[in-house]
Amino acid sequence: MIDQRTKTDCLRCCIAMVLELPYEDVPDFVAEHGGEWPWEFANWAWQRGFESLWFRGLEDCEMMQSSPVPWRWIATGQSERGSNHAVVYCGNELEHDPHRSRAGLLEITGAVVVRRAPAASSLL
Repeated sequence: MIDQRTKTDCLRCCIAMVLELPYEDVPDFVAEHGGEWPWEFANWAWQRGFESLWFRGLEDCEMMQSSPVPWRWIATGQSERGSNHAVVYCGNELEHDPHRSRAGLLEITGAVVVRRAPAASSLL
């Protein structure tokens, strides 16, 4: 389990956990890129052989929460502290909240699935 070290690094912790990378190998996308973090993250992940699948809106997030498939994914939304936050789910169970409160999210408003990208030759 990787715990938050700064106010903005919850996403960094979640990415490191899902991709099974050391914390130090993952940039703090939110601190470094603000609102552009999704694009910067997607580019960073693609360069390392991963693709990110984004889900937004109530229907998509409910689909992720009700999924019985035991894959790891990152959920985003409001925390009880009133700030945007990221946590890790495995299937439909909260696996890890990197904040010391371990309170999770009040509501999931976004989700990111990161997986190994298909080989370039299989896309042709």
